[in-house]
Amino acid sequence: MHTTWHVLVDGILWVAGSVAVSLVVLWLVRRVVPHQRLTPHNEVSGFVYAAIGVIYAVLVGFAVITVWEQVRDAETNAFQEASATDSLYRLAAGLPEPTRTEVQQASIAYAQAVVDVEWDAMANAIAPSTEAVTQLDAVWVALARSTPTNATETAILDESLDQLDQLTGHR
Repeated sequence: MHTTWHVLVDGILWVAGSVAVSLVVLWLVRRVVPHQRLTPHNEVSGFVYAAIGVIYAVLVGFAVITVWEQVRDAETNAFQEASATDSLYRLAAGLPEPTRTEVQQASIAYAQAVVDVEWDAMANAIAPSTEAVTQLDAVWVALARSTPTNATETAILDESLDQLDQLTGHR
């Protein structure tokens, strides 16, 4: 909230300052330059203002498109992170104990840390805690210590490592 407040105050001051400077310059021009001299330039200034308006609209349009794409990319990334976490939890059911329990508990703890801690930290523009990273490390350690006893468990371990790699990449 602290950073957001400063951005808001700075934005208001910049806009208010710009408007004040513009009004002062307009007042000075009206006081110094006679009205008869300004009148012939009205037609030309209308075209200039129209061109400025079009350029501004195009720039705002590009900014909106860029922000929209960034939001869509963030949503996609969050969905893929959640999907990889879910797959990792489900795949752990095919792993031997104690790996199964460790991976499932760490996956749940990771998801809770992301939702409860990191999302709030992002919303408030503060540094996230290391809780989610600690849980993700716990999954890596549990999978690294796993000793599969048959081909099925080996295949599940390989796929679990792939999902964990994807999850780490989407962080």
